[in-house]
Amino acid sequence: MKAQLFFIISFLLYPANLTFASDSKVLNEILNTHFPSSINIIKTPRGMVASFPQDLIFLPNSIELSCNGKNILTKIGYILSNIDNESTIEGHSESFGKLEAFEASMIKADIVRDYITKCYPKLSEKIFSVGLGNLDPQNKVLSEGNPIVERIDIVFFAYDTKR
Repeated sequence: MKAQLFFIISFLLYPANLTFASDSKVLNEILNTHFPSSINIIKTPRGMVASFPQDLIFLPNSIELSCNGKNILTKIGYILSNIDNESTIEGHSESFGKLEAFEASMIKADIVRDYITKCYPKLSEKIFSVGLGNLDPQNKVLSEGNPIVERIDIVFFAYDTKR
């Protein structure tokens, strides 16, 4: 609870309702300061992408959120609620049990979105989930030589879009 309170207080030092395109440095600083070093944060033409290894979000060999995962997603929801731009949650996964890779990745992305929108209901029209299966392993350079297939990417769009 103390860590979440520190996060909220320090986030309040930044201006409310960031517009990502003009404040990408602020968003990058917030992400780098308040999340584990095991996440990759990269700027792409789509916007800022924060990649969370699956084991930070879910219990081992499960599609159930871990306590740590819930804390991370609560912070992400708070950030998203203070950014004007829409975002996408992308699930990346191998096959899981009887589920094919696309099914598993979609279910995981939906679980993440559902948790965030349960905490921040106003985000339900602002964030979307998609499952990409194992088609997009993270660049080996970004992941220090080992592509990270099992992950959740949060894409903070750098442009204004409406669905």
